[in-house]
Amino acid sequence: MVVIPQPRQVVGLVYQQLYVRQPAPAGERSAQRKQRQRESEWWLKGIAASGPAPEGCCWVDVADRGADIDEAMLESQKL
Repeated sequence: MVVIPQPRQVVGLVYQQLYVRQPAPAGERSAQRKQRQRESEWWLKGIAASGPAPEGCCWVDVADRGADIDEAMLESQKL
């Protein structure tokens, strides 16, 4: 969400994606599960799509438990 601190105005969203978790297929093995796309990759896509913050601004990433903090921090540092 983009917010202008003074006068405390909400401008909009920088990036939004809809993701619906799918239940694991019955009988799926651990090795098969590890080959699936990880949910943390969605957070990395959002960080990369946002690009660098405008001059004099900073991004604040808010994530749920599906985000891998180490990967997210590394992706943010690339900007």
